[in-house]
Amino acid sequence: MSVQHLHDIIIKRLQNKFSTPLPNEIQIPCEEWIGLQFSPTNPIAASAIHYTGRFIVKFQIQTRLLRKEHPDSHYCACLFHYLREFAILFRNYVCLICADDKHKVPIGEGVATSTGVRNKKSMVLKEANLVACDYDFTKLSLTPSVIFICKVPLSIEESFYDGQVFVSYKDTIFQPSTVIRHTTEFFNVISAYYPQTIPPILCIYTDGGPDHRVTYGSVQISLICLFLCEDFDMLIALRTAPHQSWTNPAERIMSILNLALQGVALM
Repeated sequence: MSVQHLHDIIIKRLQNKFSTPLPNEIQIPCEEWIGLQFSPTNPIAASAIHYTGRFIVKFQIQTRLLRKEHPDSHYCACLFHYLREFAILFRNYVCLICADDKHKVPIGEGVATSTGVRNKKSMVLKEANLVACDYDFTKLSLTPSVIFICKVPLSIEESFYDGQVFVSYKDTIFQPSTVIRHTTEFFNVISAYYPQTIPPILCIYTDGGPDHRVTYGSVQISLICLFLCEDFDMLIALRTAPHQSWTNPAERIMSILNLALQGVALM
């Protein structure tokens, strides 16, 4: 017998008792209420074994792990695999860089404003209140740019997530992310990381944003400028497939930055 059948039986018995149509003061139980009567109040108690009705539901926190597929995903993954194998083959002569921009961080104008990062519990004084304004009205914000110089391992089975991280903060309005700005950041980071001898081969792996898309003429010209300024022998620029920026190793740094921004308000 289903909940629907039991609901129909209850209505028929009420109609036989109070006539048809039923008076307005008669409270007819809904199917959801009937179903809840067959669910235990405490599912871990011994009496729960006598309840046979079950709902295939659970409590779950929404996660942002949904990934959109793209026809070029396989080919871009192969290219990145070949790039890592190339870097391993010439690991003594290669500088492997992964770069990406984090989502903008809002800053309040005269008032503490939440960073918009999913919060966690923070330790405060017992009498204090940890409050901040919402983050959807600000005009001022910063954009963190992450440049990750990978330490190339000895084999493809080892991790490529070891290396040096450089983070720069820019005003979203007056210092937007442009191709020439990223190229200048690459130049400064490479010069700081290799104070004596710069490797002759530069490999860059980025996402497919307009400031990194290697099919754009502006990006190609900027990379040529970087190639000539640092006097490289070879420069390889590779991008992720559309909607596949999660494959970029620089994305691992974003989670660390989010930990630092949890429970923080800027002004």
